[in-house]
Amino acid sequence: MASIIFITVFLVFFVVTFAAWRRYLWVAKKAPNEQADTCPYSLTDVFGDRHLVNVPHQEGIKWLTEVFSRSARKYPDLTALQIPHTGESLTFSELDMRAQNVAAALSPFLTGPDQVVAVAMSQDNWQIVASHLGILKAGGTMMFLDIAMPEALITHMIKDAEPVVILTRGQETFRDLPTLDILTLPEKMHRREPPSWLDDPTKRLATLFYTSGTTGMPKGVECPHAGYVNLALSYADYFDLIPGMDATSLTSSMGYDGSISEMYSAWVSGCAVVMLTQKQIRSGPDLVPILREAEVTVLFCPPVLLTTLTSTPELDLPYPLCRYVVPAGEAFPATLVESWTRGRRQIINTYGPTEASTDTSRQSLRPGEPITIGSPFANVTYVILEVDQLRPLPHGEVGELCIGGVHVGRGYRNLPEQTVRKFITHPRFGRLFRTGDRCKIDIRTQRVHFLGRIDAQLKVRGHRVEIQPVEDILQTQFREIEAAVLDYQNQELVAFVAAPSVSESHIPGVAPAPSKCTDHRAEQRGEERETARHRWGRGSGL
Repeated sequence: MASIIFITVFLVFFVVTFAAWRRYLWVAKKAPNEQADTCPYSLTDVFGDRHLVNVPHQEGIKWLTEVFSRSARKYPDLTALQIPHTGESLTFSELDMRAQNVAAALSPFLTGPDQVVAVAMSQDNWQIVASHLGILKAGGTMMFLDIAMPEALITHMIKDAEPVVILTRGQETFRDLPTLDILTLPEKMHRREPPSWLDDPTKRLATLFYTSGTTGMPKGVECPHAGYVNLALSYADYFDLIPGMDATSLTSSMGYDGSISEMYSAWVSGCAVVMLTQKQIRSGPDLVPILREAEVTVLFCPPVLLTTLTSTPELDLPYPLCRYVVPAGEAFPATLVESWTRGRRQIINTYGPTEASTDTSRQSLRPGEPITIGSPFANVTYVILEVDQLRPLPHGEVGELCIGGVHVGRGYRNLPEQTVRKFITHPRFGRLFRTGDRCKIDIRTQRVHFLGRIDAQLKVRGHRVEIQPVEDILQTQFREIEAAVLDYQNQELVAFVAAPSVSESHIPGVAPAPSKCTDHRAEQRGEERETARHRWGRGSGL
């Protein structure tokens, strides 16, 4: 009996020791600048790392939809999507079948490459995810219409994008445009072959995301498949996710490019996506039991969410829950690093603009160390250029960060002048996107430090905001005034207006009432509609 116990203890010790050493070697190979002793221990160390997809780069994945389809073939019975709001869940095979139905239904509408299909439905159901996948399977370009947006924005986006059809959920018509109600589709439709025009993933568009524009209206960013595929494979190569055991959170709107990272970082490794509603996301501490029950292990969120979630994550969300926290959309506060890295939890700070296929670099944050945006993914190039002359700067000098490589998008839809200005061809580095971010590359660590914006763009609760259009709208409402817009703690916009009056709208030539001004601003600016509060007062100037 004693010998059996001894052998059992020895075998357990041997397996754990081997796993830890194997993990150390893997980390040293993948990220030589990382500290191996801070990497989390997981069952992956014992059962192998096939899911790390040392593999997908060689498996010929070219299209974004193939990332999902590959896992659907390998893990058909594993959960692909959870919806805590309704209690629903779909396996990879179930979600794949529904996406195929959408693709088959779209075939009469799609006749060539880069045609846009818009999705106009609320983000609290599986149909919106099936629509996303179905559009890509059919060879279309996915665009999302937030039905809660102001009418002026919806009109602008539809006119600019010219979608061939709009997918709805329980809505037979949408503004007299060709509409397809996904609830009316048969349960099983004939599976169609991939369209012939899917020939070059670096050219064929996958998404059309609308982001803050310098004209006062959002501008459409066109991105091909190749950058998103590289993004998904980069996450598979970095996260040690286990098929059927790990899950990521979908906290971003599907009209925001961050949703690509949140969904495909799970699907590429055979893991589930947990769809959260806006009400749940904003519920603060009430979100904690939802994350626990859904067993979310990778939490994507803007940093402001962490401040309201819990002050003791190691107790409320014990490891391995939320073992990866992936903030995005705004600078990460140094004050949160210590509390959110206890108990082997990692904060993976990510960086990347919509124009460069979402994320382009990442860095694991640790207490006491500078917060950086890390180093670029494979197949992505970071170059620091002098702002005016576009001259390359040596490491350590501050300039504009420009991004090259497979992630760079095609450009802005129907905005050739802005495309030429922001998407440049450098004589030495080829095609680059000018981010407008002031950065420098650390000489010692090779990591990139973000030092602010060159232009007047802000990030407010993860939303990208051009403040000049907001100021312009204010100035059109007031006569002979000056207006300035600032951000307050990355959580709200504060507008300062110097005018004869902000309340006596009955006097000719004087500013309208505050309510009229804010109503007019809301009609024109959609992205800031939930990031601004309005406080009015009297004063002698700005």
